Amino acid sequence: MKHPGVTEIYGSAAMRTHLSLEELAEIISKQLFGGIPFGGKDRSIWEEIPAVYIETPVLGSLVILGEGNNQGAPSKCYILDVSPWENFHRYIYRNKISHRRFIQDNYPIIY
Repeated sequence: MKHPGVTEIYGSAAMRTHLSLEELAEIISKQLFGGIPFGGKDRSIWEEIPAVYIETPVLGSLVILGEGNNQGAPSKCYILDVSPWENFHRYIYRNKISHRRFIQDNYPIIY
């Protein structure tokens, strides 16, 4: 039985904490990405919203952690976002790999 390949991974998660962006990034880096550091806060990846990202692709994906809307709650809200790295798109097109996506949010969907 042949299984479809996954060429793109998308996902996001919201979390509330009293930690700073940098403190949370360090924990996520160690727990999920083997200690690969987040950086690039000065590059304004989400324009005026404070955010950091892992500067090398992780499984072909760009990983960003940034501030979210806390909707008046006393704790801060952060969003962890995973989406395809720009160069990965060019690799898929150049090598004529069929386009399939895996979306990982609250519920995984494969199509």
